[in-house]
Parts: sequence; C-alpha cells; structure tokens
Amino acid sequence: MIKYTTLILFIFIVGRLHAQHTVSGIVIDKLDKTLLLQNVSVFIPEFNRLDLSKEGGTYILRNVGIGTVTLQFTKRGYKSVVKTIHTKDSATVVNVELEPSTESIEEVTDASGQTKLSGNSPFVNQVFSSPEFRRNGQSSLLATLAYEPGLDKFSFGTISKPMIRGLSFNHIALYQSSVPIGNFNRSWNEMSAATIMEEGVDGIEVIKGPASVLYGENAMGGVLIFRDEKMPLAGTMKGDINFGFFTNTVGFNGDIGLKGSGVNGEFFSLRMGGKSHTSYIQGNGNLIRKNTEAKEFAYNSGFATGSFKGTGGITKKWGQSKISISYLKQQNELVRSLTDSAVAQMDKIEERNRKIIEPFIESSLLIASTENIILIKKSSLRLNASWQGNNSEGYDKFSGQSVDLKYISNPAKTIGFTVGTQGRFGNSDVASNDEPRYKTKGLGIYTLFRYDLAKLNFLGGVRYDSKSVVNTVYNTDKKYGIASGSAGLAFHASDVVTFKLNVSTGFSVPVEEQDIQYIFSFGYLPAPLSELKEAKNVGSDFELNWLNRNVSLCLNAFVNKIQNYLYQQPFESDFDKISIGTRFRFYQSDATFYGGEFSLQIHPVSVKWLSLGTNYSVTRGEFDISTYNVPLMPADKIISNVTFHSDRMNYLYRPFIRLTLRNYLKQDKPYTFIEPWDLVRNYETPTDGFNLLDIDLGGTFHLGKDEFDISLSVTNIFNTGHYNHLSRLKYLSPVAVREIGRDIS
Repeated sequence: MIKYTTLILFIFIVGRLHAQHTVSGIVIDKLDKTLLLQNVSVFIPEFNRLDLSKEGGTYILRNVGIGTVTLQFTKRGYKSVVKTIHTKDSATVVNVELEPSTESIEEVTDASGQTKLSGNSPFVNQVFSSPEFRRNGQSSLLATLAYEPGLDKFSFGTISKPMIRGLSFNHIALYQSSVPIGNFNRSWNEMSAATIMEEGVDGIEVIKGPASVLYGENAMGGVLIFRDEKMPLAGTMKGDINFGFFTNTVGFNGDIGLKGSGVNGEFFSLRMGGKSHTSYIQGNGNLIRKNTEAKEFAYNSGFATGSFKGTGGITKKWGQSKISISYLKQQNELVRSLTDSAVAQMDKIEERNRKIIEPFIESSLLIASTENIILIKKSSLRLNASWQGNNSEGYDKFSGQSVDLKYISNPAKTIGFTVGTQGRFGNSDVASNDEPRYKTKGLGIYTLFRYDLAKLNFLGGVRYDSKSVVNTVYNTDKKYGIASGSAGLAFHASDVVTFKLNVSTGFSVPVEEQDIQYIFSFGYLPAPLSELKEAKNVGSDFELNWLNRNVSLCLNAFVNKIQNYLYQQPFESDFDKISIGTRFRFYQSDATFYGGEFSLQIHPVSVKWLSLGTNYSVTRGEFDISTYNVPLMPADKIISNVTFHSDRMNYLYRPFIRLTLRNYLKQDKPYTFIEPWDLVRNYETPTDGFNLLDIDLGGTFHLGKDEFDISLSVTNIFNTGHYNHLSRLKYLSPVAVREIGRDIS
C-alpha cells in the first residue's frame, strides 16, 4: 500500500515544480512596541519548516511551497498566535505582535481537521508537551497523564492502559504518527500493556468525549494522539541524549536521537531507546510489618522495553510527504502475591535481576506509515496510510492496514468543510495457528462543516461506518452499519472568557478477543460476537474558560449516555473469589456516565517567580436499569501544586522547584453485580483515600553549543502505603499488593 502511495506522490511531484518562496517578518512585544523578540518559534506544519527569530525579531522560512497554510508563533512567556496565510507571492511578509502572558504555552490542535489554537476548537481538548511531562519523576507518560483532571490509568502492576472519564480498553482511540494503533495488544486483557512508543514524542493531545466523526471506531470516550517530534532548522542537524535513573526500581530510561533538515526540503530523524526496571518496592508509611525485612517488594514487577523509530521525508512546493517506521518491544512481569513465610524464603537479590523472569507478557508493535499533505490552490488533500503488526507472545497476533484520505477546503474562508474516508482492515489469529481466526473490514465516510467568526467557532459533521467481522473457524460473518454525528461551538464572550458546548456521538464494535477463552489474566470466558451488539453513545460537554494575565480558570461538566455498554463480571460459579484464576464474562447494559473537571492556575504578573495550581475531577457511572454503579470508576482526585521559577539564575536557565500534592478521595461506590438469579455479590471493594507528596526541581545550562537539561524528582516523599482503586493488585491473593513507594529520579 505504502509503495503505491509513494509512486503516485512521485508522479505528482514531477509535475509541480516552482520557484522558491519565502515567508519572513518581524516579531515584537504587543505592550512594548520597541521590544523586538528573539527566539520565537515560527513553524509551518504543512511544510515542516521551522525558524527561530533572531536578534532584532526577524525570522525567515525559506523554500516553502505555494498554498494556504498555517503559521504558528510560540514563545515562553507570551500567548501563542496562529495565522492562516497564502504563500502565492514569492516573498510573503507577516509581522506579528505577541502579548505577554504568565500562563504556559498554548499549543495548537488538529482535532477539528484543521490547525488552530485549542481554545478555538469546540472539542474539550488539551495538548501537553512531552519534555515538560518528563520532568515530574514518573517512569512513563501514562503515569504522568494521570495527574491531569479526567485522565487516569487502569493497571496491573507495571502494565497500564489509559482511561478518559471512566472509559478505557476499546472505548478510546490511540493515534501515533497520524494513524490509529489498531487492536492495541488485546485492549480488554488487563494483563497486556498498551503498546505506546514514548520515545520521539513531542507532545500528547487529549480529546475528551466522543470524537468518532473524525476518528471513527473506538473514539466514543476520547482520543489520545501522540505527536512526532518536530524537525530542526533548515540546513542543520541536531542530536540529543536523554537518560533517567530511578532509585525505587533501580531503573533506567534512555534514548538517543539524531535529526536533520536540508535546505532543499529533505528531512530525517532516527531514534532508539529503552527502559529497564527491576521489581518495585511497595509504599509502607506507618504500616506494621510482620517480618524484619528492610524492603517489601512487589514481587515479579519488573519490566523492560526497547524501541526504534526512523523517519524520512521531503517538503516541496506541492506540500509534504513523510514515511515512518517504528518498532516497540516490551516485556512485563506478572506480579506475584506471597505469604509471609514465602517472603522469608525469597532471595531478594533476584528481585534486582534485570533478566525478565516467568511469568511475564511479551508484546511487540511494528508500524510502517506514510503522511502526505498535498496543497491544491487554496485547499489541501491529506493522505495517511499504515501497515502494522502486533504480536503478544503466546496467545495473539494481529496485522492490519489503515487508510485515511480527506479533502480540506480553504482554511482562510469564514465557511469551510472537510470530506473524508477511512478504511481499516485486519487479521488476527492465535499463536499456534498461522491462519487468521478473524478477518475484519471497516469503511467510513464523513463530512465536517465549520463556520468561523471573530467571536464564534462552529463545527459539525456526520459520518457513516460499515464493518464486518469474519470468524474463519465457524464461518460466520457479523456485519455492522453505524451512523454518528457531532455539533459544537466555541463562543468568545470577551478576550478573557470562552464558552464551549459540544454534543457528539460515538461507537465501538465488539472486538475479536471477546470471543476467545484466555489462559492468562483472570481467564475470560467467550461471549460469542453474535450475542454482542455495537456500543453507541451520545455525549454532551459544557466548558467555561476564563483567562487573564493573573488567573486561568477552567470549569467543565459532561454527560455521556451509552447504549449497550460493554463490561465484564465474574462467571456465576466464581463469584466468591476475585483473584488470579477467576473467570470473567462480557455483558452489556445501558449506562450513564457523568461528572466534571475544575482547574485553577494563578500566575501573578507582579510575582513572576510564583505559580499556583489545583485541579479536581469527578466521574460517576451508573447502569440505567438499576442504581448499581458501573465497574472500574476512578476515585475523585485533587491535584495541587506550587511552583517557584525564574528565567535565569546565574548560569542556570529556567530553574524551577515544584511541590505537588496528590489527594485521592475514598472510592466508596464500587460496582456490585447481580447474578442471573438476582443474587447480589460484591465485585469491587471500597478503596481508602490517600495523599501523596512529590517534589521536582531542575533547570538548563549551556557548555559551548551544547545544552544540558537536568531535573531531580522525588515522588511519594513520605513513602505512603496505598492502593489505587483502578489497580487490580489490590485483589491479589493471598496478600494484596500496594502501589510503588518513594522513588527518587
């Protein structure tokens, strides 16, 4: 598929050669017109062209193409600016005034199919910078995302899956290199980690709520988009080495990368990395221990990953074409629960052995993808395609292809539209059989309509999808046909107040794994696909944003009505034991999710060295036919922080010290299931609340042309012993396993 796509693009390139064009200008301070701004990032994503403003505020982007494109201006301490320009002239001049701001840099989003600031999108979305995320001392990006309101992680030890407003598994969509990650390692198997390659990720975009119109299947709860790193300045190469050490697990995170951009439009990047962590030590706090061991391990909780990613592409007058290949392999040990007598006989040295030992899960993901932007006068055509292979050693293999083609009208016009089609094809099989057990085909068509004014941004669309799942063993063919839609607006009541209202629908089709008996995890029993229906939902969001130079406030409320919500509960004969060996079965019922998020950031202009922040999130899920709670609902949480920072302190640039208090409230609304004979049993037990204190500090210094960014973090300073409600380790038998204790990184 990629081979033919590249051939078509080459033929297209030959016929569209033009003279060089440039975009240049001056960037100044909006409040002090005599201040010319240096080191402002100026970026055109359609051409992958980047420049930094020089002394005197000047910038110039050479060898850009001809078309209507997006020009982004970002600098720490200033509000971001996005302009839509047309580069028909050989020398396009764009001068910009940036307004000072003490809030963090506002990133751009592609959630609506077009590049704009996130505040102008009706979706409830956030964009996070990966370099900033890595400064908080967590060993994974998913663990760091869980600090944010409405975001959590479902886990089994070091095995984690993302959760958005109580929805996880195949209820949310994952994207990497602009293509969907298909069948991410048996999304419903809690003993299998999501295959997310963190190395080479420049930022993470999170869309909360149904986004199926643009992203298709599985986006009924939201979308996580992992963005590729940007290329360096034209005519330069840049290398970097990242290394982290974690005391609790005696763990290492590291990666090395090299990237470059040519003056004629060619660019490339290479990156490889990995992680190696031994078993973690549980938090203890004031717990009374029954033995004299100095360290209480979560036995067999080590993990290791290795990754590689290579990218190559070219930017010409017609647009941009890029090809990427990424490979990720990970091994996750399965945590064991031991009695005190067994612990006394353990060789603790073994827990610091970097060799992954049985039992463990090994999985890998290979993705080959191509991203293409073709400018057609004032509009554009975008074509993304991928092939991916996903292998979970011992019980599952998956291979699939995806194609996404869309046409975007002139973004400079007040009224515009996007039309597109998406195709997804896959084969999955068990490891002992080379023939695929399941063959899936899906095709979706959609259209989006937008209306942009100075104070109003409207976006609406409709979509139709058809999908078939063929079981080659039983020769069955299950077909689905699903319509979805969305409508939303962002109203800018003033320069500081924005209201967002969005109503959208989503869907999720039962996946093949719900028809398979597992030998790992809790041992799922098959629920034939013929008995399961597609899940559909209607979600509504309301958001208020109030931003000025001193305070940032965001208030959000949501309701999500789900038809045929898919969940699991213990099989009838196993309801008295929730542990390893318990058999689960899939069920469906209508449910309602509701809740909200609140965040407040105080960054006083008069005290530039101080920032305060707090956020609170609550999610509830209830079945419509009863008052019983939906399983796996996250606990309410309050995350607060105080940060002391400066632009420079002697030879240290951007130094900071941040204290973070994570307060998780008691989760006393666990799921209770009803047997077919109406016998009520407890599936989940309540989880006590807990408080965790973290500290992060760091900064940047220069040696010649080299830049060194250093940070020191301590998470769970008081070594608090606690259980996370979304961790399955609290149900291990004979002894529950706590979460990780104090960790210095």
